[in-house]
Amino acid sequence: FGIPAACVLDNGRAFASKWISGGAKTRFRFKVRPEDPAGLLTSLGIKIHWAMPYRGQSKPIERGFRDLCDSIAKHPACEGAYTGNSPMAKPENYGARAVDWDRFVALVDEEIAAHNAQTGRRTEIANGRSFDDAFFESYAASTIGKATPEQLRMALLAADQKLINRLTGEIELHGNRYWHPELSSRRGERVTVRF
Repeated sequence: FGIPAACVLDNGRAFASKWISGGAKTRFRFKVRPEDPAGLLTSLGIKIHWAMPYRGQSKPIERGFRDLCDSIAKHPACEGAYTGNSPMAKPENYGARAVDWDRFVALVDEEIAAHNAQTGRRTEIANGRSFDDAFFESYAASTIGKATPEQLRMALLAADQKLINRLTGEIELHGNRYWHPELSSRRGERVTVRF
């Protein structure tokens, strides 16, 4: 639908990784260093709000996860495939069967569409309407930023800071060495590499 102006992220290591939120001023995990490469969200100009640790109310999606678990994971089509809500809470028929992938994808699509279309939502924004109604009303009235083809390509790449070898002008990344004549003039500098 476009590039959001802001997002709420959990504080897990994956969300707070430099690849996602590098350059954000307020990260709960890892050290924030000026030389860190810009993460995916920060490079797209998305303001990051962090959920409060150990406070489920600061993550509205938690309720959605419960609803979707009830309508998808416990759906009759998933009978025998439900894994339980924790490793210690496996149902009696756990592992009895697997759901065909295409059927599972169709079920997820159907149930998320039904979840979003349900009226009577009590959130401040929906105010008795469906999530779909609230979203499309906001979408119609908002300026929507669209990602450029270059931004979409960059979103598929990870980034890391590497030091250009002072003697050879090479960059070493994951056991491979890379060289280009342009690197020779920047020996000893730290650069962002994307891969």
